[in-house]
Amino acid sequence: MWKKTRFYYWIVKGFIEKHKWILIPAAVIGALTFFQLPFLIKYFPQPKTTKHVGRVGSYSLSNLPRDIQDKISRGLTFIDEEGRPQPDLALDWKILDEGKTYVFTLKDEQYWQDGTKVVASDIDYTINDVSLEVLDEKTVAFKLEEPYSAFPSVLSQPLFKRRQVSYLQVVEQSKIIGTGTHKLKKLTFNGNSLESLILESDQEKIIYKFYPTEQSAVLAFKLAEIDTIEDLSNPGDLKDWTGIRISQEVDNQQYAVIFFNTEDEFLTNKQLRQALTYTTPKFSDDKVRALGPISPESWAYNPNVKPYAYSLETALGLLDNVTTDFVLELSTTPAFASVAEEVRQSWLQLGINVNVRIVNLPDTQNYQALLIGQRIPSDPDQYLLWHSTQEGNITHYQSAKVDKLLEDGRKELDENERQQIYFDFQRFLVEDSPAAFLYFLDRYTVERR
Repeated sequence: MWKKTRFYYWIVKGFIEKHKWILIPAAVIGALTFFQLPFLIKYFPQPKTTKHVGRVGSYSLSNLPRDIQDKISRGLTFIDEEGRPQPDLALDWKILDEGKTYVFTLKDEQYWQDGTKVVASDIDYTINDVSLEVLDEKTVAFKLEEPYSAFPSVLSQPLFKRRQVSYLQVVEQSKIIGTGTHKLKKLTFNGNSLESLILESDQEKIIYKFYPTEQSAVLAFKLAEIDTIEDLSNPGDLKDWTGIRISQEVDNQQYAVIFFNTEDEFLTNKQLRQALTYTTPKFSDDKVRALGPISPESWAYNPNVKPYAYSLETALGLLDNVTTDFVLELSTTPAFASVAEEVRQSWLQLGINVNVRIVNLPDTQNYQALLIGQRIPSDPDQYLLWHSTQEGNITHYQSAKVDKLLEDGRKELDENERQQIYFDFQRFLVEDSPAAFLYFLDRYTVERR
């Protein structure tokens, strides 16, 4: 035994002596590599995480959810938490000709996802009544027919490489080149609607799948087709599932609202609309109340509008000389069916016969009262929603005073003056009650642990 051990000892010793100039550096390098591995590993290619995400809605490339667009690219501006436009691809901008010309200067060293530099000639916004002029490699001018103070907010729309994409309407996704963190890798369609799309960044791959209803998205989650559902209005029975995480947040950019058709023979009466608003449930226990049409996070939000605290006595007083002998139809979608029933029960106390009509797609032109969700524009300009001349004014509300405020607000360049204009707009609009503002919507994200 001892002889065998000595034999192997001399073999190993001889091998080491013969190859020591190779073995010693290798041992040193190996030791250094071992101790430096935590610092070196970040330079090695890392495996990407893959997420399978479900979203609800019918989308094409022209109306992708904004958060998905923002992953692919950026705009000249972005909107901060208070609703103000801030520079993004742009370094800054100047306002000339009393608000009819906006001159934007690009930041240095901004690149498209194909590695080419972003230059002024790449800027390709197509906006009605706005012409674009490239002044030099870094400067572009927008010329408006009329002053529009909210114009920098419009330019928060993500940009895509000039003439390769016209606002995400090109089917050949390889042509969709942005400036964002994620590249668009693949699209699949079901008819004219997007079925799925794949985004990739250096760290992750996101596979989005789109579903027509929340019920179909929840079923897909249960069948493990997706691992996450984003922007869900109600997690339903998933609340009872184990092994999942449900995150809830209040979306201060969307509210539940009851629009009144002010051209209706009964709802044309302001006192009736006010009475209905006073007796609309406030949902204060589990909802954040919305007092008006502008987000409380906005710099233009007026917290001192008429609150319409629940008061059956006040409502009945307003109806002393108002006809209540009619049937009022409250239309809504399945998502708001339970809320509509609560509203109906409350309105019955006014002596009005109320019916609830559930529809999958609300008719915004032919209704009496309509309970739906409404997204708030990023800028406090709400001309398109409430001005008497606009198709988007689905209540058919008419007020010369509010029309004038909306006209002035979109022309005024001084923020302090604009703020006062929109304070007055909110106060007069809420007083007239063309709508009963209910609460801000809760949004849920459901994901597997």
